[in-house]
Amino acid sequence: MSLEQDLKRLRDERQQKFNEEDWEGALQIHDQILELSPSPLRYANRGSILYRLGRIEEAIGAYRKALELDPSLKRAKADLERLEGQLKEQKKEPQQPKETNLPLPNQNNKIPQSQQEKLNQLRDQRQACLQNEDWEGALQKHDEILAIEPTALRYANKGSILYRLGRLSEAADSYRKSLELDPSMEAAKRDLERLEAQMEEEGLLGGGGGKQNEKEVYEKIERLRKQRQEKVEKGLWEEALAIHDQVLALEPTALRHANRGALLYRLGKHHDAIASYKTALELDDSLEQAKEAITHLEGLLEEESLLAGSENEGDIAQEELAQKIAEYRDQRQVFIKEKNWEKALEMHDKIIELEPTALRYVNRGAMLYRMKKLHEAIDAHKKALEMDPSLENAKKDIARMEKELEKKRNAAQEETITPLVDNEVDQKEIEEKLEQLKARRQEQIELNNWEKALQYQNEIIQLEPNALRYTNKGSMLYRLGKVNEAILCYRKALELDPELERATSDLERLKENEMDRLREERQIQMEEENWGQALYLHDIILALETTALRMANRGSILYRMNRFQEAMESYNKALALDPHLEKAKEDIARLQEEMNQPQELSAIPEEFEEVEEDEEFFDAVPVDEAEEMEQMDEFSVEEEVLSSLPVSVLEGHKGEVTDIQIVPNTSTLITASKDKTIKIWDIDSKECIRTLEGHDDWVRFLTLSPDGSRLFSCSDDWNVRAWNFESGQCEYILEGHTMPVLHVSTSPSHRFLFSTSRDRTIKIWDYQNGKLLSTLEGHEDWVNYFIPTPDGNKAISSSLDGDIRIWNVLGWRCTNTLKGHQGWIEFLYLVQDGSKIVSGSSDNTIKVWNFSEGTEEKSISTNTALTDMILTKDGTKAITATKDNTIRIWDLNSGECTKIIRDQNSITAKLTLINNDEYIVSSSLKGDISIWCMASGAKIAQFDDNTVTNKFTIIPNKNLLIGACRDATIKIWNTEKC
Repeated sequence: MSLEQDLKRLRDERQQKFNEEDWEGALQIHDQILELSPSPLRYANRGSILYRLGRIEEAIGAYRKALELDPSLKRAKADLERLEGQLKEQKKEPQQPKETNLPLPNQNNKIPQSQQEKLNQLRDQRQACLQNEDWEGALQKHDEILAIEPTALRYANKGSILYRLGRLSEAADSYRKSLELDPSMEAAKRDLERLEAQMEEEGLLGGGGGKQNEKEVYEKIERLRKQRQEKVEKGLWEEALAIHDQVLALEPTALRHANRGALLYRLGKHHDAIASYKTALELDDSLEQAKEAITHLEGLLEEESLLAGSENEGDIAQEELAQKIAEYRDQRQVFIKEKNWEKALEMHDKIIELEPTALRYVNRGAMLYRMKKLHEAIDAHKKALEMDPSLENAKKDIARMEKELEKKRNAAQEETITPLVDNEVDQKEIEEKLEQLKARRQEQIELNNWEKALQYQNEIIQLEPNALRYTNKGSMLYRLGKVNEAILCYRKALELDPELERATSDLERLKENEMDRLREERQIQMEEENWGQALYLHDIILALETTALRMANRGSILYRMNRFQEAMESYNKALALDPHLEKAKEDIARLQEEMNQPQELSAIPEEFEEVEEDEEFFDAVPVDEAEEMEQMDEFSVEEEVLSSLPVSVLEGHKGEVTDIQIVPNTSTLITASKDKTIKIWDIDSKECIRTLEGHDDWVRFLTLSPDGSRLFSCSDDWNVRAWNFESGQCEYILEGHTMPVLHVSTSPSHRFLFSTSRDRTIKIWDYQNGKLLSTLEGHEDWVNYFIPTPDGNKAISSSLDGDIRIWNVLGWRCTNTLKGHQGWIEFLYLVQDGSKIVSGSSDNTIKVWNFSEGTEEKSISTNTALTDMILTKDGTKAITATKDNTIRIWDLNSGECTKIIRDQNSITAKLTLINNDEYIVSSSLKGDISIWCMASGAKIAQFDDNTVTNKFTIIPNKNLLIGACRDATIKIWNTEKC
């Protein structure tokens, strides 16, 4: 799929969000557009969307970015000045909420649940009417919404719908009602002023006789608009213009004259287009888009006259020119479909001869690139940049093509590469074969037959390998769930082109998402002494991220396999990456001395997000004209959105924050990190009070003794440390585990500290003196949880072996084993009263167990993999996040799913509950935080955090939500407004 096709698809999706008044969704799609093709106007549009969301400071930032790129954007300047003035006023004199009899959202006087459900139903029905352009039906549903919950914004939206119906007087009344309720609504003020001006111009304010024909006129306009849209979608611009002129004759407005200018521009009638834009400005001089269009067109005409020379002026009439260009375009399109690039280029050159533009030279370059004429393609792109130096895509394409050209020169010099095809095969035959394979591959992609599409991709690579094709193969493999092979493909792509951005970014995302899984799988293979499979998995880890230590570990595995020469090569590569790696030097010395002691793998650091892929080819603008007509809507409907919550950031850690604890009834916060340290913070002052150092590897988990006098930490250095909380001194180190320690917990009624480890054991310590009391064995894989009962006499544990064990703590023995899960246990909870156990597993199920009887009461299928699971305080509900981008609420008594929340942004990584379980907080793998109403499932707030949150905690009496983040920070949000 080409860049322009991607952009068109995203623009259509964004427009759908606009139609649905889903400004958050529109912003996310707009950001994707910006990432693909940034421009000053798009940054200004981002500011406009952010303003609708009430995120004024971010909107100001977007407008400033637009003006950095293009200082001539008058509309952006005007909007920026207005927003800065508005922000200044807000800071100087915060507005007090106005007294009103109307219910305000998110206050205690919420509408009943039944009415809220009715509102949601009416909104959906109204949206269906809007999408079908059934304005009467939309108005009826909107009036029902107003009857349940009237607000200023809804009266303004009613005005917008009435305007669409041509009922201008009623529309004006609705806008006035809106301003009575909230005089600060600037958009409603502007719309009302325009309406009144239009009504005065048309003699409607005096109640003239035209009112009786209003509905009839409106119905005719609607018919014509639908007919016009059909012509626009088919590219029949002349016919669309004729219909638009009929609309103008019935109801002339400034915006319609501007849209006429856009249609004329499509037809190449630049002079007529300028005249239409000027007429629009005579009616409404605030239309900034019309002003910008005039400036652009006048510049284009001036440029064309300079290029063509005075002797060519008047040689061909404007209408005849447009007709000729349209004729050549049609012919060119036929040749493109036939893949006859020579003929298509011939037609395109005729278009350029008649009307040269920068974009057409870019498209000429794209054609030449397809024809493998790199030198000429580069020249065409350079010509485009001479005409318009702001074309960033053209600059990128030149750099890419020059790099490709350099590689071909180097390849020609090296004569060591074996030809991929027989020398007798003509290059043209290869190209024809490639085009056939691409077409077949595309057919299979459209049918979602990825296996078959992959076969064709392999044939393409066999004929002509390059970095981009390996990247596309990686995307296909990922879609097929062949993640390991996908990683190797991306690495192959980067070997061919180390600067290929897409392969780099896809590998980076895969690293975040897959590294932990690969390490765990490798560990299992090593424990089973399956060194061949361990090496395969280690090589995939290396493909994700090559480091000196990992290369040395590869040598260690090869040594285990008695592949000494390869082991030596790996160690030497490790030293090339890091000459100071003493471990590699020692291992090389041992190898050279032919010592027979097997070499242990060094401790390997850990990391953890998700990948999204799309098909991409050469990044030049496609041949279809990229000139787009900006959609101009008469009036826009604003949405009701909560502003984002304020955030504070604590900085000091040098690595990912892994755990976070609040000292009960205080403002003291404790954090653990991959930088091997523990930090203690004062929330009120936002200062770090103390840093605890001593662990030799990253700290996984923290817990406090029941009296708060001691802090316990466990680490990948295989040890547990006990710290005096007041002094910060390490009192003793609890040694005994033979692998990383995953979890620590304390008994509520005894002096017992429990630690679980990858070594499959649970150890029980006396935390007063640090003595080991007992080691509990029985699990056959890593033990990840150990939870004591409220009385401290019993406990439950879970493991990657899929079992849950019930232990008698005082007798140091297992009294029951709960079997039933087919995968490892990922989440384990003991309901507050100790009567039930709730477990979540990699087998996509949640199970509810009777604690005293040790029996399974409920098994609930989640259908897809869990990413997090939490319970409400009373233990009656479970909230799950899954890899299908949904959050689900489950009734644990009935086993039924009571609500599904679809989060389209990204997979949710972490969940927590706030405000007495009234709201759900979710953190996504893309880094945004969302707050959802538990009762309705509605999103009440969202804000970008730009990093994934590993764990949440709360301080209820201060209304604070605190997150431990992967970017080494701790973030604090105020949830008072929720």
